[in-house]
Amino acid sequence: MNIMDCYISRDGAKAAIGGQFITDDGSYRMIPDRFMREAMINHDDTMLILCYSSWTIKIAGFRLGKIYEDTVDGRLGKITIADPADDMETAEAAETPFVTNITHLFIRPEAANDLERNN
Repeated sequence: MNIMDCYISRDGAKAAIGGQFITDDGSYRMIPDRFMREAMINHDDTMLILCYSSWTIKIAGFRLGKIYEDTVDGRLGKITIADPADDMETAEAAETPFVTNITHLFIRPEAANDLERNN
């Protein structure tokens, strides 16, 4: 995987209606924008927390500011965890978001059912 592929901005595409999350085990989730309640990012752009109506997703990495901005603007795109084999020196020199982990912190059973209906 190319380190440039950790985040692909939605750029207003109408075909997608929410953020897409692809974890290191290949799991895929698309969460509609309408479930977004709050987005928070720490001061050094290394931790992004996305709070949805019934669950929270924590994204770790660096240069996550672009993902945060797109989330706030309602156009969160496709987020993929970087390949562990990526050269960290090259990744740190790039100017694009680099995602090292995506974690679902909490998901209620009824939220899981809601996700199933929307995928």
